[in-house]
Amino acid sequence: MAALIEKHADTPPKVALTLKREGDRLHIHARALEATRPCVVYAVQYEPARDVMIERGENAGRSIRYTHIVRDWTEVGTLPEDAPFEAMMTVDAALPVVVLVQEDRFGPIVAAARLE
Repeated sequence: MAALIEKHADTPPKVALTLKREGDRLHIHARALEATRPCVVYAVQYEPARDVMIERGENAGRSIRYTHIVRDWTEVGTLPEDAPFEAMMTVDAALPVVVLVQEDRFGPIVAAARLE
């Protein structure tokens, strides 16, 4: 697994992605750095962690800590092959946000960025 991570770490990015957050407003800017298929831009908000008391089942009475709990997944728009992408959206100011740029819906993630 480490070799695979190293291999991809040296791969130049296909898309430049920058995020700017001002309270509950998120500004997204993306542009293709090389020829690529159209890409879908997603914004994902998540709760970093939560302890939950389990009431039934084999774990009844236990408290379990869940992490990275997705609270919202929004398709923001499409990054065209030949033009930059700009978007402004409202987000929950209390939650971190991750923006993913994915080739052609089910293709690889070509860019990702996170803001707390």
